[in-house]
Amino acid sequence: MNKRSSLLLLALLLAMLFLSCSNVQNEKININNETTTELKMCYITFSSIPKDLDLVTAEINKITKAKINATVKIEPIISSEYFQQINLKLNSNENLDMFVTGTLSGIFDYPVLASKGKLYPLDDLIKNKGKGINLALGDEYLNSSKIHGKVYGIPTVKDLATEHGFKIKKELLDKYKIDIRKIKNLEDFEALMKTIHDNEPDKYFGVMGGTSLVDSLGVSAFGDKLVDGYGVLMNPNELKVVDYYETKEYAELLKKIRRWYELGYIFPDIVTNKENDVLLMRERNLYGATAYINPITQYLQMKTVGFPVEIATIYPAVKNTSTITNFMWAIPSYSKNAEKAMEFLNLMYTDKDIINLLDYGIEGKHYKKVKESEEIIDIISDNSAGENGYNLNQEYMFGNEFLAHIWTGNPNDIWKQIDTFNKSAVKSKATGFLFDATPVMVEYTEVSRIVSEYKPALENGAVDLDKVLPEFIGRLKEAGIDKIVAEKQKQLDKWAKDNI
Repeated sequence: MNKRSSLLLLALLLAMLFLSCSNVQNEKININNETTTELKMCYITFSSIPKDLDLVTAEINKITKAKINATVKIEPIISSEYFQQINLKLNSNENLDMFVTGTLSGIFDYPVLASKGKLYPLDDLIKNKGKGINLALGDEYLNSSKIHGKVYGIPTVKDLATEHGFKIKKELLDKYKIDIRKIKNLEDFEALMKTIHDNEPDKYFGVMGGTSLVDSLGVSAFGDKLVDGYGVLMNPNELKVVDYYETKEYAELLKKIRRWYELGYIFPDIVTNKENDVLLMRERNLYGATAYINPITQYLQMKTVGFPVEIATIYPAVKNTSTITNFMWAIPSYSKNAEKAMEFLNLMYTDKDIINLLDYGIEGKHYKKVKESEEIIDIISDNSAGENGYNLNQEYMFGNEFLAHIWTGNPNDIWKQIDTFNKSAVKSKATGFLFDATPVMVEYTEVSRIVSEYKPALENGAVDLDKVLPEFIGRLKEAGIDKIVAEKQKQLDKWAKDNI
């Protein structure tokens, strides 16, 4: 090779090297200059809005900025306003990228939102951006949220079954020598209420989360309400759909609740009250309320209300679609940041730092690790009530609870206990079935409206049953509840043929 050729080759190699370095540099500049996505997230709170939420959010955003180049703006909504506020946001296409939904009666309406096209189908997003979610949940639980074969909501990893019963202030049990272990049925519980009322008539019993007594003591406790209660299974092992509101079991339970109300056992403002049971037990004259129960309930309830409570289990653990899908995360169908929202949700199911910030706040400010333990924590309180600026106490709501630290006082293996509890619960034969109300949407909408109108007073004992119950049933029939029951039976039969 002559000298001139060598010089030309060297120049060519240098040009190629320069171009390669320039491309690498440009790529780095592009990555560094990529716009950070701001996500909007809403969730429900059953107590108050945490005053230190902005501090906690800032810590979360340090992690999400580094891992997925996104930040999140969090808006908690109190439970009494959540249903209305979320529907307003969705109907007006308000800026929102992810929010808590589910099948918890009276609070969420996941099947309706999915059927109306308000939710983003998540199957492909989970496959591409949410592999950690699939690993954390498994196919059985993830598929339980499917409607028309598509996933629109992601269940949280928590207690996926529930026992039904009551939580009672321990101070009163001790004062009147009541052994909570002897409370085995509703008659036993009525005797307990009588004892407390006879001695302290200014103290009352209530319901959790602003629902009704029937929600905890009715068909959902011993059968399967098939999510919405408009057509239920009275026996979870038989796929026979009936109108619960016409059954003798419903009428008998209402009579019992009505008697409790007339005797003064039930919180007198139960129909109009907007405060949840936690605040009423903390600040007013509620001594107890209904409860969904699992291995962590007693400690969590004690921590939430700020004083010791005891738990009475009336109905054993059951697992059905409702218990799996009661709390889920969804993305609005109009979200412009669906992929990035899924990346954030994936962190909620895989990243311990994100989970513990959402669950407990900031280490060193809101909680501290117990000596010689990386997992056991204790609260750092600001006052004598054991509270601080981030008393949310809703670990079950954020992604994967099994990644969370464990409050001191709980067994070190509490998450293993809950996993065993989930697996050992009685499973409804219809677990995984979700009703699509689209074919009967006119009837469904009207029935839902009528139930919402009657439910608070009727199912908490505040009205004359002889007059109101027949009126309620009559209006439901006029609205088309029989058509809903028939359609639900038709869909259930098809689902069973394909899945059982």
